[in-house]
Amino acid sequence: CFYFGSVLEGNEEIPVAADVSNLFIQKTYAFDVVANATGYLDAIDGLPLNPDDDERKAMEKFRWNPIIKMNRGFTIYGNSTGQKATTALSQIHNSELLAYIKESLYNLSRDEAFKKGTYNEYLATETEVQSFMNDLALAGAIQPNPIVICNASNNTQEISKQKIKLIHVEYFNIDALDKVVFDLNLK
Repeated sequence: CFYFGSVLEGNEEIPVAADVSNLFIQKTYAFDVVANATGYLDAIDGLPLNPDDDERKAMEKFRWNPIIKMNRGFTIYGNSTGQKATTALSQIHNSELLAYIKESLYNLSRDEAFKKGTYNEYLATETEVQSFMNDLALAGAIQPNPIVICNASNNTQEISKQKIKLIHVEYFNIDALDKVVFDLNLK
């Protein structure tokens, strides 16, 4: 199947996956679209398969992201994951953003200040995570006012005895109506 088409025609004919993966690596933020800031793929002269509207619609039914020629050039038409149900994470950049958030929060727990603090000092952790989430909102990655809870209400004595801090996070993606909710255990 031509998930992204077969090859890109330019100075050299290269598999499209290589170009798309390089664009993925070169992204500035986890929530950027893969096809760079403009949405168009650079230095492409043509595609062996350029789907028309009917072919594109058929591809989209399978949650594929065809590359098509638009007025200004070639673009990855779509940002869909392979999920069949439409959710807050059914777009690639939203799934990447969630992975970025979780990775960043795990990295907070590796900080010396976190390791030296006692496990009933929840306010510092809650404030640090809230600040991180607010920075994402200011950068335009998520909607304003994310919810972060890390206090005695969700960190029982049993949890703190296990040397774990439970952080509850809720946020809305910019282009989705579904809320993303997760609990993260930090050791």
